[in-house]
Amino acid sequence: MTKKVMIIEQTEVDDLRNNLQALTDTVEGLQKEIGRKNSRAYARHTLLTLSEACEFLRISRATAFRWINNGTLSPVKAGRKNLFSQAALESVLIRVNTNNVRGYDYK
Repeated sequence: MTKKVMIIEQTEVDDLRNNLQALTDTVEGLQKEIGRKNSRAYARHTLLTLSEACEFLRISRATAFRWINNGTLSPVKAGRKNLFSQAALESVLIRVNTNNVRGYDYK
């Protein structure tokens, strides 16, 4: 039985090592990017309490209740609690910042 012996030059080994390292770096970069996108998507679907929503929007509880009553904020009811999705709060911020700044009539 004869054995075949492959002779690989050191430069070829170095090239393979470099290519493998570049590929590994690319894969790690893509994994990090996917992780960031998933965490942003998850954050947009997070439900916040009234206090957290007020802090997020930087408004008082009285303003929050006024906005709920006039339809600017739309809570999700969970029992007796008002919960707000972060995506909905971001859209409220956009509407508020592009309309009347005084806090009234945002529809």
